[in-house]
Amino acid sequence: MDWVPVQSSVLAAVAYARAQLWIEFRTGEIYRYRDVPVSIYHQLLAADSKGRFFNARVRDLFPNEHMPRSSGPS
Repeated sequence: MDWVPVQSSVLAAVAYARAQLWIEFRTGEIYRYRDVPVSIYHQLLAADSKGRFFNARVRDLFPNEHMPRSSGPS
């Protein structure tokens, strides 16, 4: 799965693979969120405010981990 660039002041790009949502922030930091339904990924891509959607529907709601910058979905 490839990274999808997004228009956001907070998020730079997102990717989704095997119920894992990968988020790259504008700071360059990358986090992987596990057990995320594909519907959440599609809703994030469709949201007018990606950052607001992320804060309300993803952040602190799914298990996550900070990843090395060289990481990415395979």
